[in-house]
Amino acid sequence: MNGEKQPKQKILVCAPSNAAIDEVCKRLMNGVPSANGGRHNPTIVRIGIESSVNIAVKPVALESLVEARVTSSGGGKDGNGDYSRIQADLDNVKKQIAVKQEELRAAQGNDEKYKQVEHEIFALTQRRTQLGQQSSKAKDAARDATRHLEGARRAARDAILNEADIICATLSGAGHDSLAPFSFETVIIDEAAQAIEMSCLIPLKYGCKRCIMVGGQSSANIQDPQLS
Repeated sequence: MNGEKQPKQKILVCAPSNAAIDEVCKRLMNGVPSANGGRHNPTIVRIGIESSVNIAVKPVALESLVEARVTSSGGGKDGNGDYSRIQADLDNVKKQIAVKQEELRAAQGNDEKYKQVEHEIFALTQRRTQLGQQSSKAKDAARDATRHLEGARRAARDAILNEADIICATLSGAGHDSLAPFSFETVIIDEAAQAIEMSCLIPLKYGCKRCIMVGGQSSANIQDPQLS
């Protein structure tokens, strides 16, 4: 094979609902039986909208894993914090200028007070100009940081999926764009009797060699010799 590393073989496990696939995922997290009678702990990734994922499987949820990896690598800042702070300061200065302009109008006829307020407005106007320049720079920096963060998240997502032994998803979630580069030798559909037939076709688009369809009861044990 000219020294090329072969892609890691994966299993795609699906179920019709979030509750069903989360139950399977929880059991897989406890390990699967191995050929020698022990238990094997495969690398599991749960695909799906984070708000729909059971808290018990959050540790293996894709987005949770991505954020943890990006943060640990030091790439978790999006740069919007500085921009927001500068914008808040700028808005505050604009409000102060508006107040001082009212004071300036009220000081008509009082030369000493008028000059004092006029001087304060001049200082605030300079401050507004400085903050405006800082805001533009911070906005550009935030945009660059956000692009970098998005790139870091994409790289982390690809790496995590590449490392996975088993990917869990609902039948509809199996069509997620992030799975497009992968092929799955084995697809397991749990609670298949409760699934819509057309939905069962979604995970089959990855060209699996085997499709195992489990009936209406959640499977307690899932075993594959390639993971043993």
